[in-house]
Amino acid sequence: MRKSGFLVIALAALMVVGSSTAFAADLALDQTNAAAPYWQADANDIYTFIGISNPAITNNISRAVTVHAMSAANTTGASVTFTISPGTTTKVFITNTNHSSVNSATVTGVQWIALTGSGQLVIAGAYGYDTDETLFDNTTGFVDLLSVWGAIVIPSSSTGFAMEFIGDMADSTSDSLTDGLGRFGGM
Repeated sequence: MRKSGFLVIALAALMVVGSSTAFAADLALDQTNAAAPYWQADANDIYTFIGISNPAITNNISRAVTVHAMSAANTTGASVTFTISPGTTTKVFITNTNHSSVNSATVTGVQWIALTGSGQLVIAGAYGYDTDETLFDNTTGFVDLLSVWGAIVIPSSSTGFAMEFIGDMADSTSDSLTDGLGRFGGM
C-alpha cells in the first residue's frame, strides 16, 4: 500500500512539472517574458484587468512592455506596447471596444486591447533606458523585474477571479526552479 501511494504521488508530481514546463516552453518564457494561462472578455460583461508595476528600486530604468493577448487556439490576438517609468503602474484592459461600463470614455489613462474571447497572455519586455538615456536591448531581461497582477472581472454577478503570472518578480514559483530573481534557470 505504501509503495503504490508513493507511486501515485510521484506520477502526480511529474504531471504537474511536465505540464508547467510545456506551458512555459510553448510561450517561450524566458528573462524577457511573463505569461498568464488565461484571459477572458465578452461583448458587454466580462473583461480582464492587468496592472504592471515598475518598482522604484535603486538604478531601475524605464521599461517598454508589450502585452500580447492570444486566442485559445493561438490563431488570433491583439497587443499593446507602452513604456513604464520607475515607481509607476500601467493599467491594461482587455475588453470589447463598446463595453457599456469599461471603455475609453469611462476609464482614462490606461492601455486598451480591444478583443473578445479567451486565451493566454504573454507580456514581453522590449527595451529600456537607464538614467543616462542609454538604450538597452531586450536581452537584459526586463519583465522579471516588474510586478504583474490582474483579474478576470464579471460585473453582472459582482464576482471574478485573480490571475496568476509566471515569470514576473512576484512569481509564485519556488526559488528551486528559478535563479532567485524570479527567472527560470536552466529550464
